Amino acid sequence: AEYMGDFLMTFEVLLGETLRDAQGNAIRTAAALADIDVVMFYFSAHWCPPCRGFTPHLITSYKTMKAKGLNFEIVFLSSDQSQEKFDDYVADMPWLSVPFSASDVKNALASRFGIRGIPTLVVVDKECKVIRGNARSAVMDDPTGDGFPWRS
Repeated sequence: AEYMGDFLMTFEVLLGETLRDAQGNAIRTAAALADIDVVMFYFSAHWCPPCRGFTPHLITSYKTMKAKGLNFEIVFLSSDQSQEKFDDYVADMPWLSVPFSASDVKNALASRFGIRGIPTLVVVDKECKVIRGNARSAVMDDPTGDGFPWRS
């Protein structure tokens, strides 16, 4: 993992102790991502038309790639403006998300990865090192993940 001084950078440090699973239940970050090789951070929002256009493609790719046995997970980071809009948007998402109330986590990660606009899909390895800064086009060009993890 990436060292910051004497500090080990882990997913739990980046994302907080608890994530939300696809069913809306709280799940410990450390447990959810323990054996995952690649994590994709999905910065998106319900109010954003390009996001609403891309999300269904990402859902299809996610399901296809999981069925192939690829070892990865997606974590959604919302720029939604209310808990209600967040809940509506994540209802169909089959992956993890940072709770809506943890906007500080989303803001810190957006800053860390230099997010300028949404949708953005950042691909990192288990040491939180960036593999690809935005894999949105990779998902569209390679929806079955043949070239995954789409190293830049």
